[in-house]
Amino acid sequence: MTSADLAADRRSAPSLLTAFAALALFVAMLLAAPGLAHAQNTVSGLIIQRIGPTMVVRTGAGDVNITVTPATKIRGTEGVLGIRGQDHPSTDLIRGLPVQVTTVQDGATLTATDVTFKESDFTTAQQIAAGLHTTQQQVAANSQDISQNAQRISEAGQYAMVSRTNVYFGVGSAAITQVGKQDLQAMAANAKTVPGFRLVIVGRASPTGNAAVNQRLSDQRAAAVQNYLLTECAVLPTNILPITGLGDQSVAQDPNPPLTDAQARRVTVTVVVSKAAQIPPTP
Repeated sequence: MTSADLAADRRSAPSLLTAFAALALFVAMLLAAPGLAHAQNTVSGLIIQRIGPTMVVRTGAGDVNITVTPATKIRGTEGVLGIRGQDHPSTDLIRGLPVQVTTVQDGATLTATDVTFKESDFTTAQQIAAGLHTTQQQVAANSQDISQNAQRISEAGQYAMVSRTNVYFGVGSAAITQVGKQDLQAMAANAKTVPGFRLVIVGRASPTGNAAVNQRLSDQRAAAVQNYLLTECAVLPTNILPITGLGDQSVAQDPNPPLTDAQARRVTVTVVVSKAAQIPPTP
């Protein structure tokens, strides 16, 4: 290489450095420009709520709203080493699931690009969710029972008794005997002569045996009597108040308490009328 070539290389070196510096500055400007690049972040925590495409993740620093899109990659991991498991749909991002979420900030929205969680944690979250669902159903059922019982107690004070008939059953049976059918036929015929009559049907069981079985048996007996009155005695559904099964429970101030187990295996049908209907009109 000649001295002229060396001189030329020395002159070109500052030019190359200047070009690299300009290129670096341009890249930095691109990264800083809004909309041209998004900074990634990792959020780790517990899903506490799902609202449409948004999941709320509770972290040590507070709750974070993260949007899940169709492009979000969701997968489980297995073992201590976090070996990749199966892919999951977004519906598997359920409450109670610990997750690690890779996010990007898009304006005011935090969007998930990747969501990972342990398969074992997912199984546990499913079990908890199933238990909560069952509990919620039971609470709803209990609330409905309480409401219905309160309504019956309230309605009980609105009616006056006209007559009462007992239908007895065999041990462990909800089948109406021939005598019971005759008694129901006679009771229904007499009730139809009472204007505005209603029937209160209460099933019971003897205190022997399992309480849950007794409860079910009293419900079945009450339902059998109701069905017989509707289908064989031509009683209209509007004439029958909601039926009740008491199981083997005792009744406070029972006007006709059972003295034996045989007497406890029964359905009591009470003919009642509205107290308001008994009040003579004001002249």
